[in-house]
Amino acid sequence: MISPLLRQCLATLLTLGLSFSAVAKSHCQSGDEAAIRSLVEHYFAAYAKEDLDAIVQLWSDKSPDLVQAKARLKEFFSLNDQIETKNLTLRRLAFEGDRATALVTIEVAATDARTKTPSQGLGKMNQEMSFVREAGEWKIWHSGAAEEELAARLIAANGDAEREALLAEAKELLIPALANALFRAGERFRFRQDLDQALTAYRLQLLLAERASNKRVMAAALNNIALVYRAQGNYEQALDSAQKSLKLKEEAGNREATANTLETVANVFEAQGNYAAA
Repeated sequence: MISPLLRQCLATLLTLGLSFSAVAKSHCQSGDEAAIRSLVEHYFAAYAKEDLDAIVQLWSDKSPDLVQAKARLKEFFSLNDQIETKNLTLRRLAFEGDRATALVTIEVAATDARTKTPSQGLGKMNQEMSFVREAGEWKIWHSGAAEEELAARLIAANGDAEREALLAEAKELLIPALANALFRAGERFRFRQDLDQALTAYRLQLLLAERASNKRVMAAALNNIALVYRAQGNYEQALDSAQKSLKLKEEAGNREATANTLETVANVFEAQGNYAAA
């Protein structure tokens, strides 16, 4: 039978053991966090210098994305000069064993190598990065535009509740960039004839545009939805979406965009066999 004194001693030792374990874990994660912050800083310093070799050294050789990332950076460096980076911020840094993920925000500016004018499409950028620890050293495993990554997860999500949860977790992302990412995803699916996925992407683009009261993007999304419905043979739904798009474009006085949607309406009428209306 264990005496009360011995029981108390055991309890104290157990508590101390847990405390030491918690301190060791906290110290370890603090060191890992500093290492990853340093890794990201080195990455963007090399990015600004257009030092592709230095960047590759920071990646894991085992990453399946390395070849594509190298090609993408090589193309970017060929098109841009005088790259500047500032306001680097790491958020949502999380660890799971020898893996880690982070949301990295940075502002980028550059000069177009051809025109010698400021490069377009840069500014504030959100990168979703993942890391792996190899032989005690952290390496980059993946890096991609956070809005593109979120667009893919939204399209693949299982229902509206899951999508709303994803959007709630990503309030810091750029909604216009996310809407554009959904549009690009929709285009890829549509040209691959994966019409259900394309429709999901365009509907999500429309949802974001409606929440932002962006009528221009709403009109574009509705026109794309009409194109998918037409390809599916859902002519009534195609006509409804196209006419909603047409109304928004006419209200905005955008003649070129209006003409584009008039063509969509005409194509739907033609598919229905209503040639006079077409």
